[in-house]
Amino acid sequence: MICTIEDGELILDARSRSLQLAFLVPVLDVYSDPNSAIRALHYLYYLIIARKHGIHVVELAQELPPLLASGCEFEKVIHSFTLVPEVQELYKRCQMMHRSLDSALL
Repeated sequence: MICTIEDGELILDARSRSLQLAFLVPVLDVYSDPNSAIRALHYLYYLIIARKHGIHVVELAQELPPLLASGCEFEKVIHSFTLVPEVQELYKRCQMMHRSLDSALL
């Protein structure tokens, strides 16, 4: 992750903001190119980790829920990618981490 550390705290800075927004693009590209599922999930995982550590951009709060909802279109695309079964497992882990972050906020 790219961030600044001040007094032991991770601080979101412009470098991380740009990187996170750039990582959203290949995640969303999976809709037009399902064969990019592996790449998309690597970036998705990074974005969830950024959210976990509280150094995420606001756009993630808007983009992640529809990408990680059970039965969503993104999930269907990921499940249709059967060349590498581990992709589906990584997606399930991303969903679980996202749900745990949401439940921690309640």
